[in-house]
Amino acid sequence: GSVSYSSFRRRPESRVRAVLRRLAGRHHSNPPEPLVLGDWIIDYAKRQVTFAGRSMQLTATEYRLLYELSIHAGQALSRAHLMSRVWSARLTA
Repeated sequence: GSVSYSSFRRRPESRVRAVLRRLAGRHHSNPPEPLVLGDWIIDYAKRQVTFAGRSMQLTATEYRLLYELSIHAGQALSRAHLMSRVWSARLTA
């Protein structure tokens, strides 16, 4: 990979971030169709959320959390899953 062994020993988090960046790109390669729930619309391709025709201003973390919860609707998600998919993504930005 692009991270040498010597830098991995000194900064293992840089190797983890590099792997997460590669995996994150694969996960979002084909975003699902927009989700419409009453007045709510989540447009995954545009990363936009609207309510009653008004654009909602979400932070990147809020959007990632909404994305994970909405694509796994009806499923119980573990804390570990949410931490890895939502909060660890902040480290790679």
